[in-house]
Amino acid sequence: MKMSSRVRLSLLALGVSFASLSSGCGGGGGATTCGKVQPCGGNLVGSWKLSSSCSDAASLELGITACPTARVDSVSQKPTGTASFTANGAYSVIGSNDVTLSFTLPADCLAAQGGTATACAAVHAGIQAEVGSTYKSGSCVVKGADCSCTTVFNPQAIDEAGTYTTEGTVVTTTATGDTASSTDYCVQGSSLHMIQVDATMTMGAMGTVKVLGDTVLTKS
Repeated sequence: MKMSSRVRLSLLALGVSFASLSSGCGGGGGATTCGKVQPCGGNLVGSWKLSSSCSDAASLELGITACPTARVDSVSQKPTGTASFTANGAYSVIGSNDVTLSFTLPADCLAAQGGTATACAAVHAGIQAEVGSTYKSGSCVVKGADCSCTTVFNPQAIDEAGTYTTEGTVVTTTATGDTASSTDYCVQGSSLHMIQVDATMTMGAMGTVKVLGDTVLTKS
């Protein structure tokens, strides 16, 4: 059973660009407020240190064509680096993001791939073949009738600069040579939250939105 390129690209996107820092809450760097802060806007100007990041595992799509019922169990992100926003509308961010992903291939899709043991061994071999390029490490083991896998991705570099604007609770960044990208944010004291919200859901009670991802930066 092979994982499609869409799988790898969607997972690697968890930290490649500044806007996607808020994507991928199923795991993170330890901030107790990660994923619990609503968009509120605020003053971005200053220097910030990447602190933690989390993603709602249930919202991530593996896209394994041979196993559409595959599910993400957890995703852990550990971003490091710095970001800067100036008063004249320029920004920059440099650092990296370590991502660990755990997912399950259930029995209903493994049966058509030769059975749990055979299919799980094939996925394990596929991951091992990409250790050193896509992955730092990875493995799959049989758990009952399912196949449980964990992959540690090679650190994803973040190196971006350009211009930004804010409107309400949204910051729009335009990296040099790239198109504009927008995300919600909230500045609370010495913390900056870059927040991904579920745009398909209507606003809930007390004007809240569902948070799918939250990257936390602290004032330096």
